[in-house]
Amino acid sequence: MPRSKLSGKTNSSARFCSRPCYERHLCRTDRKTGRGSQWAKVRKEALRLTPYCWLCGTTKRLQVHHIIPWRLTFDNRQPNLAVLCTRHHKVVEMALVETEKFGFGPVERFAWRSMLAERRDATRMMLLEVWRELEGPRMGDRPTG
Repeated sequence: MPRSKLSGKTNSSARFCSRPCYERHLCRTDRKTGRGSQWAKVRKEALRLTPYCWLCGTTKRLQVHHIIPWRLTFDNRQPNLAVLCTRHHKVVEMALVETEKFGFGPVERFAWRSMLAERRDATRMMLLEVWRELEGPRMGDRPTG
């Protein structure tokens, strides 16, 4: 299990055989710790609302990331959640750890929320454009221009 650069602790105390097993454990609804007792429902809703990585648009190996870390806010509301693929989740987490080294006040929190929301919107627009190109003109549609 990778260790946090700040605290030196692991996420799971090495009690799980893999990250997926650890995540399944966190998502059990009867738990009162981890990400909260409703985490499985909250996570499922986040994936329903944006079923793609906010950074690259993939729909494979998605995880739900807390924009402002859970350990700082205990905030599972949708505005604090970002859907990321495994690769980009690691990249964002590493950048967040670097940011935290210099402090994580209101300005940094605003910057993180804004940056990820901007990427989400840009990815959404790119996916819509691709979808329109794949769909092609429909019967009855008149060309514009």
